[in-house]
Amino acid sequence: MSLNNKQQKTQAIIKAACHYFLQYGYNGATTDLIQKKAGVSKATLYNHFPTKESLFASVVNTQCKHFIEQVRAISLPDMHFSESLFRIGEAY
Repeated sequence: MSLNNKQQKTQAIIKAACHYFLQYGYNGATTDLIQKKAGVSKATLYNHFPTKESLFASVVNTQCKHFIEQVRAISLPDMHFSESLFRIGEAY
């Protein structure tokens, strides 16, 4: 199933924000940098995320969900415990 235009823009904004938050930290990651990398206007950015705080919270939430999915995928009953721990470390 393909994403609609709004979902695609939301994902692009979150991806760009994640990049800049990791690279420059919260204070250094400006909304100007984020909106340019995401390929959206400032109005679109603020329509999706009214504040920088809400954008940051969404990035953290998205990354946590991704990490949990990775951990669940490698916690298989037939996998040796040490192998599971190693893969969890790699995912982190």
